[in-house]
Amino acid sequence: MAFPRSWLPSRLNEGDEVSLDKPTLSRWVIGKPVNTHSYQSDERRFSSYVCAQFECHNTTNGQEGFIRIYVQVPHIGYEHADKDTLAGDATEFTPPELNAYKFLTPNHSKNTPALLAYKMDTQPTEGPVPRGHVTWIVWEKVPGKCLGDPESAFAYWDMPSDERKRVREAFLQGFPKITKMGYFPDKPSPSSLIWDKNTGRLYFVGFRDSMPFKVNERSGKPLEAWLPDFDLAKPPQKNFKWRKDYKEQKILDSSAQENANSNISHSTDKEPELTFDTGLQTWLQVLGSFFLFFNSWGIINTWGAYQTYYERELLAGTSSSTIAWIGSLQSFLLMMVGVITGPLFDAGYFRSLIIFAAFLLPFGLMMTSLATKYWQLILSQGICVGLAAGCLFVPSVAILPQYFRRKRGLANGLAASGSSIGGVIYPIMFDQLQKKVGVAWATRALGFVCFGTICISISIMRSRFQPKEKRKLYQLSALKEPAFTVFAIAMFMGFLGFYNFLFYVQSYAIETGIVDANLGFYLLSMLNAASTFGRIAPNFLADHVGPLNMLTPAVTITATLAFVWIGVHTVPGIIILAVFYGFFSGGFVSLPPVVMASMTPDVRDLGTRLGMVFAITSIGLLIGTPIGGAILADTNQFLGVQLFTACCLTTSAVLMTCVRFLRSGLKFHVKA
Repeated sequence: MAFPRSWLPSRLNEGDEVSLDKPTLSRWVIGKPVNTHSYQSDERRFSSYVCAQFECHNTTNGQEGFIRIYVQVPHIGYEHADKDTLAGDATEFTPPELNAYKFLTPNHSKNTPALLAYKMDTQPTEGPVPRGHVTWIVWEKVPGKCLGDPESAFAYWDMPSDERKRVREAFLQGFPKITKMGYFPDKPSPSSLIWDKNTGRLYFVGFRDSMPFKVNERSGKPLEAWLPDFDLAKPPQKNFKWRKDYKEQKILDSSAQENANSNISHSTDKEPELTFDTGLQTWLQVLGSFFLFFNSWGIINTWGAYQTYYERELLAGTSSSTIAWIGSLQSFLLMMVGVITGPLFDAGYFRSLIIFAAFLLPFGLMMTSLATKYWQLILSQGICVGLAAGCLFVPSVAILPQYFRRKRGLANGLAASGSSIGGVIYPIMFDQLQKKVGVAWATRALGFVCFGTICISISIMRSRFQPKEKRKLYQLSALKEPAFTVFAIAMFMGFLGFYNFLFYVQSYAIETGIVDANLGFYLLSMLNAASTFGRIAPNFLADHVGPLNMLTPAVTITATLAFVWIGVHTVPGIIILAVFYGFFSGGFVSLPPVVMASMTPDVRDLGTRLGMVFAITSIGLLIGTPIGGAILADTNQFLGVQLFTACCLTTSAVLMTCVRFLRSGLKFHVKA
């Protein structure tokens, strides 16, 4: 929910009943939430409002439907104004959706849901805008299944070709009927279509922003030309302009002959049909994404082993703070480069990014193996490895939503476990090989493994379709949402302190005499092994209880463990601490993208918002461990580093809690 829960009436929990007075008195039981939308404006001449949709059923006859409530809210910047000022903005307002249903239903529209009930009311004095408008609308839940989402008619393309033909015929019959009445769904999208196979009827749904129009305004192109707009067919040529080029050309469903021409649309029957959450090719994307995580965050998570080696051997005369800049630069570039690689992924350069990284990452490690000076390590291990990891990170996150819907959380968790498993394997490889063949060849061996495993991803991963719009680098309107801004600050504070534990726990355990060098090397591997389970389990549970309800306790417990670090002075204690820190921090590092998805009103803006948060977080990654190293160099004690880590994570936990209440109010038993 992208606005405070307190703006909505309190009786909107599952099982609550509401009474609506038009066209006759009726009572409805609130069901599961469906979606929310915010239309908050900073211009006072317009009405600001929010709306929320729920499933519902009639208490008398059990008829199922959907209910949406529209509530006037304060304008941006007036959220804390006094009641008199807010009451002065109170207006009357009839949602476009209600106007559409009030016209379509009495005119016996058979291809749209029927209006079942509504109520127009005003807010009490304690409402967000005293005497402001409140409107309830209930419409029929039509039978059938939705043909897709705003990006793709995946359910439609899963159908046999003869059933797709029936859908198109129903579209060509039903579409003129509703347009003749002067109404059109919010947008020409597969999510606006519901197909009832039993009756052969196609329903047009989604009139939240629908405005009436004159019939001739929609008649500028042939009826069949609307099929590609709803992703029910392919245009005859790429970059085809209907109004300019249309001359009785055929709309394509499939044709092998036309596919032979590179300018003609691909055959939908010759290509594999789009299926989600199942199939070998689908799960191969998880395996490929696993190896991308394995070689991006997995390599970054290995830095602790290098930090210890540099402090004790290669850069023994250099301060911990100075050495830490190498690892911080890696993490910074991984996050920051994602802001650029995201648009490149959207533009179709998925394989190019992976292939580029497949050569740059081993090259960076090979150059690291030859480096003997600090500036050489900055260039090779800091910049080259960081840039390569950044090129792998966005594809590993962005590819899975093209193949998964219901099991998206599980798929992301399994893929993200690659980073922790990489953090187990790579340090052990480095430790064992550098004893036998030296540090140079141990580092080269890591490069060979990176190249081989990335090649696996290249061979099995395929981008399924391209978004219809390239995403922007930034979205300033997101910063006007309190929950988004506080979440971004929480991420910055969390990652400002988080990696200090990973970078310094080995040095702490060895230098304070808790463990010897051999066991110290395995602490990071133990931590990453536990993090594997800490990434999968919370992502799975987040689908049921809400991602923010999992992330908030994860960062809180991680902060608590950072304080516990101060009092650990035994071998069992440091091992248990590493395992627990790895498990609970696994949720902290893997859940933020899922939380951002739940906070984004329009999923097409998700990439942009993730890029903004990654950019802010990258600054914390860049300066966090050098600050810890500077504290250590100044005090010659680990207490300052431990307190800095714990305080940063505690601040993040407090801010995450604020985000939780900003989104869901003071109610605890709410999925958020």
